[in-house]
Amino acid sequence: MFRFGAFQLDLPAARLWCGEVALCLTPKAFDVLHYLVAHPGELVTKDELWRAVWPNVIVTDAALTVCMSEVRKALGDEAKAPRYIATVHRRGYRFIAPVRGPAPVSRRRNAPGLIVGRDLELAQLRAHLDRALGGERQIVFISGEPGIGKTSLIETLLAQSTSATDLWVGRGQCVEHSGAAEAYLPVLDALSRLARGPQGERLLALLAQSAPSWLAQMPSLLSADDAASLQSRVGGTSRDRMLRELAEAVEVITRVAPLVLWLEDLHWSDHATLDWLAFLARRDEPARLLLLGTYRPVELILTEHPLRSLKQELRAHRRCEELPLSLLSAAAVESYLAARLDAEPVTRGGDACPAREGLRNLASVIHQRTDGNPLFMVNIVDYLRAQSLIPVEVGPASLPNEATVSAAIPDGLHQMITRQFERLATPDQQLLETASIAGVEFSAATLAAGLDAPLPEVEARCAVLARGERFLRTCGITEWPDGTVATRYGFIHALYREVIYNRVPAGTAAGWHRLIAAREVAAFGPRANEIAPELALHWTRGRDYARAAQYCLLAGDNAMRRSAYLDAIEQFRRGLELLVKSSDAPARDSCELALRLALGPALIATLGNAAAEVEACYVRAGEVCESLGEHAQLFQVLFGLRSAALTRGELRKADAYGERLLALALRQQDRGLLLEAYLALGNTAFQLGELQRARTYLAQGIALYEPALHQTHAVSYGMDPGMFCLSLMALVLQLLGYPAQARARSVEALALAANVAHPYTSAMAANFAAWFHQTRREPALTESHAERAIELAARHGFVSAKLLAGMRRAWALGERGEHAAGIVQLQAGIAEWRNSGAVLAHPHFLGMLATAYARNGQYEDALAALSEALQATEQTDERWLQGDLCRLQGELLLATQAVAPAETVLLRAIEYAREQRARLWQLRAALVLSRHWRQQGQCAQAYTVLHEILDEFDEGFDTPDLAEAETLLQALSAPRTDA
Repeated sequence: MFRFGAFQLDLPAARLWCGEVALCLTPKAFDVLHYLVAHPGELVTKDELWRAVWPNVIVTDAALTVCMSEVRKALGDEAKAPRYIATVHRRGYRFIAPVRGPAPVSRRRNAPGLIVGRDLELAQLRAHLDRALGGERQIVFISGEPGIGKTSLIETLLAQSTSATDLWVGRGQCVEHSGAAEAYLPVLDALSRLARGPQGERLLALLAQSAPSWLAQMPSLLSADDAASLQSRVGGTSRDRMLRELAEAVEVITRVAPLVLWLEDLHWSDHATLDWLAFLARRDEPARLLLLGTYRPVELILTEHPLRSLKQELRAHRRCEELPLSLLSAAAVESYLAARLDAEPVTRGGDACPAREGLRNLASVIHQRTDGNPLFMVNIVDYLRAQSLIPVEVGPASLPNEATVSAAIPDGLHQMITRQFERLATPDQQLLETASIAGVEFSAATLAAGLDAPLPEVEARCAVLARGERFLRTCGITEWPDGTVATRYGFIHALYREVIYNRVPAGTAAGWHRLIAAREVAAFGPRANEIAPELALHWTRGRDYARAAQYCLLAGDNAMRRSAYLDAIEQFRRGLELLVKSSDAPARDSCELALRLALGPALIATLGNAAAEVEACYVRAGEVCESLGEHAQLFQVLFGLRSAALTRGELRKADAYGERLLALALRQQDRGLLLEAYLALGNTAFQLGELQRARTYLAQGIALYEPALHQTHAVSYGMDPGMFCLSLMALVLQLLGYPAQARARSVEALALAANVAHPYTSAMAANFAAWFHQTRREPALTESHAERAIELAARHGFVSAKLLAGMRRAWALGERGEHAAGIVQLQAGIAEWRNSGAVLAHPHFLGMLATAYARNGQYEDALAALSEALQATEQTDERWLQGDLCRLQGELLLATQAVAPAETVLLRAIEYAREQRARLWQLRAALVLSRHWRQQGQCAQAYTVLHEILDEFDEGFDTPDLAEAETLLQALSAPRTDA
């Protein structure tokens, strides 16, 4: 008799009483209640209830649901506010009321889950868990061959720990792939499983607060409106921001509860996951975190997987530990047999009774045949029992002799699994073969599509196999966007799936892959991109290479949104490789164009604009464009080619591409394309020193810009075009001699960037502002904007933006007297810029370095840097700064007493500036020459040259250059008045 609340459960009579009233329950409902009451406070899974209440009977979830409703109705219980039975979401149930009656029934773990010979390894893992519980993050890699027991070891640790500690456990699975892996797959898998568990609501709230860019990658956990809103907020998130966000979110989570992140089969992991793992391991902040990663060492060696070098580096810095698992000893095998057969293992010096000797001999044979591989050992014992070679009761004469066992045992684990498979009924064999096509884990709905069978029938057959732990295990529930809800299953070990998959004839497998892919495409509809890597694999193995390439494109786009550029590049390259096998020429060319246009930005992000592969990618894309007559895409191709040429310092070539962009935009009469074309031409004209032409083009771009229409260009072209036009216009106006108008444009650009909410646009707007104030000789403002740019670039991982801002900050350091520090930082920045392959702006940076040298009295170094800078302008035609470089050279020559050459160079500087109408450079050169002539007593000449240029200015007299010029002109005019 069990008593709880006002109820009594009368076992002999199989009745439920409430006081004196007998309540009606069907037999199965009574059995369900009995099992729950007998295990109060414990989580009872659905699988466990099925095995206990419906042994060897095929039933679906509906049977259990009906029984649970009947029980709750009898108890007057509500699922949403339970007093007796609480639902553990997607896992099972827990009886929560106090129970009086017989002692709770112990639930001995099923025999295949027994673990032996791992006491030392378990102790080590417990020690790591204890340190993690104390706030010291732990990264542990568990390695070993397939079947060695990596998963069982972790499951045992968690089973022994979760009852005593409120652990959050997130388990993520890497998947064997053909080609590129999905970016962050195991991490997203772990988070998704956690979010669907009891901690789900709290986890989603924490992710929304601390890692919104990660939550945006899991739209299935959100409503359609919430997912769309979140995606618009975090679009264009950088790689570094994603790494930092989740690392910080993990630390926030561990303040709520200790967290175990379990990532399986890292030998199949993607690049982005390893980047995040490294980032997480290198942080020093306290976190109650234990990260467990499993892998097969041989796979790392054969594939030269980057996990190998990462692990070595982390171990060298004591940021991780490795726990290699060895094969089991003969004594461990004997212990396992003893536990399975409820016998006593042979102890040293123990009685040599026949039963114990027989157990030892049997263990010895099994150990010899398996080499101590745990999975093989478990399978052999199961197999021998199925063959009735090992009886249930162990007696002196019940164990088989060695010869019988040896003859019965297959030669290897693969043969063992094959024999088990062949003992199944034909329908179950076909089901498992189709399941092996679907993957290591799969939805029963996917299986139903491959088998062309009703879902309830397939689900029921899988449930029977899973309950008997025969090949399959239950992995929760799958919900598809089309409303399909089905149980999710997985193979109990990846080796089972591998063995069965390799049995399927190639043609049959290809057909099943195509059926499964088509069903999943129909189920996901517009959201098929969410499972693009999986679909790419199915279409590839289904030999539909054109469709496979299309899904490689979608998978690469997913990786780009996650700023996982290396994984994106692998997907795009894989798509291009598959297209070679496609026979559908029009579809092939169209897909190739899309792949190359997607690959270009990914290559630029990783290799830089100047890389040869970038140009080759866009050149080929241009050829395909021409053959297809795709003019809209041709604009994007030309834009990419023009950007590459500009960065490499091929300014005339870049200008020619700009003219083609303009012609194409005019032909299509597209405002957005016209805006980008005018911006491209204005930028190149500025670099060439053609300031008036640059002003004209930029003004046309500014006139076309409409925030509501063109702010999306920030994603397509990298920066907001309105901000870019305004920032360049500020520089052009400053050089042309309109300081007040220039400052207004700079302020406008910063305000626009703040409203765009695009991180790279904001970082570059701060960079441009630093450049603008550097041009005006305002070091404090230069440093302020450079610091802002550096902060944004560091937060979001914008390498080039951080490098540019760092050099402008170094210039400001020199201007305020910290010459040595400024020089060191400029030298490092220039070296890094050169190493990237970039040529553009090299004269400008050398000029900054020359200025720093001069401030520090290193005139020879300064003249050498200037000579290199001027030579570079001749080679590339980057002449916007030529007048000022000559001015600085003349100033340095005067400092070294080379008077005649200095005057010649300064006059040349004035002439260069006059030709370009760069009145700012003309004024600066005139200032230097006028000071020199005044010292030489040539005041009239000094007055004339300075007055001539100063007279052309009508604004900006509060700027340093104009203020100095007016002061000097007054000093030069005083003697003339006295005379």
